[in-house]
Parts: sequence; structure tokens; C-alpha cells
Amino acid sequence: MLRNSIAISFLLLLVFSSKIPAKTANIPLKTPGILTVCSYSEFKPVSYAKGEGYEPDMLRAISKLLGVKIRFIPEKNYEGIWRLPSQKNTLCDISAGGMTPMQYRRDQGAVFSKTTTHFKQSLLIRTRDYQNGSIRSYNDFKNNRRKIGVVPGTTGEEFAHQRAKENTIDLSVFVQYASESELLPALKQGKIDAIARGEIGNDYQASIDPQVKTIAKKDYGEKFAFVVDSNNPELLRKLNHSIEKITDHGKIGFSLWLKDHAIFMKKA
Repeated sequence: MLRNSIAISFLLLLVFSSKIPAKTANIPLKTPGILTVCSYSEFKPVSYAKGEGYEPDMLRAISKLLGVKIRFIPEKNYEGIWRLPSQKNTLCDISAGGMTPMQYRRDQGAVFSKTTTHFKQSLLIRTRDYQNGSIRSYNDFKNNRRKIGVVPGTTGEEFAHQRAKENTIDLSVFVQYASESELLPALKQGKIDAIARGEIGNDYQASIDPQVKTIAKKDYGEKFAFVVDSNNPELLRKLNHSIEKITDHGKIGFSLWLKDHAIFMKKA
């Protein structure tokens, strides 16, 4: 009788356990049980403050799927953020901040996740400069004193340099600022005449501020991705699987998140 009860109990355990969502709390992380993210803190609305924005919301949903807690370490400087997860002296398992999987970043040791939202490069200018016809394209920065602000290490800077060369514009037109948060005040104060960066950040700013306008969009096939510790292939595998799930295999991206910030958590 006792033997039969044990057998029945074992069968019931198998049946019920098959219905319980698999959790991966034993996933190898630098801090056990906590997914630590070095997140760029200056790129609103993609990744800003201490774990706010499109990518942090996605990662919160992913941590729920993985069955672990999440912690954000804000990084003000963008340059080299893709190198942090693989460094032994850092706490982060992942870095986030609107990064494109560029080859030179891979050459520096970055291991990228599956990509998410696609975006174009662009310029953000003062609306009055567009209305009076003084700035309509990159050509309007040729042979004059106008300046374009960029953040070092970003693809906004890289592709802006490329477009300048295509239009025979001297690279002295560019002014580097340490972080995204410094660009808009510089534009408003007249220190620069445009901001070169991805359309998502520029379009967002233009949507809340009628004094600025996005122009000169160009598609370089860029998409956002996360960077994962190169010593943790298991985390990369599970992260990619989770991205597929919460984005419904790429159907849910930035534009849908902008309408519903809880959309990823609803899929977790």
C-alpha cells in the first residue's frame, strides 16, 4: 500500500512539475540570483536614469522569465560600455544603452544578443533654422561655422563622420560631448546647430519639444542589442530565447512599447 502511494505521488509530481514554468534561478551570474546590468543613463527614452526606458523595461521582463532579480548600475559615459560585461573587475553581466552590434565592438570583445528595434541615423536641429531655410540637410554645414554635436564612441558619431565625408564637409564641424544629456542644452544655447544620433532619441525629443525638429534621416540597417559577458554563453543563450518570447519573435519593438510601457512584462 505504501509502495503504491509513493508511486502515485511520484507520478503526480511529474504531471504537475511539467505544468510549472521553468525558472532558471541557478543561471550563472556574477552575483548569484541577480542579473546585473550596466546601463547607459543618458539616452532617453531608450536607456536613462537608473534603469528607466525601453531597454530596461525589456530586461525587467527577461529577468522575470529567468527567475532572477535585476539590478541596474547607471553609466554616464557611453564610450566603451560594451566592454564592461566581459571585464573581471566589473559586476555587470549585461550592458545596455542603445548599442548597435558593430564589428569594431566585437573586435574589442563584445558579445551581442539578438537585435531588437531597427532605427535610422538623423540630425536634430532648431525648428526655426528649418523654417527659415538655413538648415535642411548636411550640405548646410559646408564651408560655414555651424557645428554638429556628437557623443564619442556612438554610431551617431561614426555615421555622421561618414555623411560629412560624402558631402565633402570638414570633420572640424563636429564637437564632442561626453554624454547625451549635454547635447540638447548645447543646441538650445546655440553652442551647436545640430545633434547627430539615432532617430529614436531625436524623434522623441521633437515629439515633446516643438522648438526642435528631426531631419536628414538615413538607414544604415542599425538595430539595438544587449552585450553579454563573453565568459557566460549560457546567459547569452537564455537571453536570446527570452528576447524572442517577450518580443513575440520580433513583432513587438520600440513603437509598441512607446504606447504601452508594460507590454514586455505582459509577455513574461
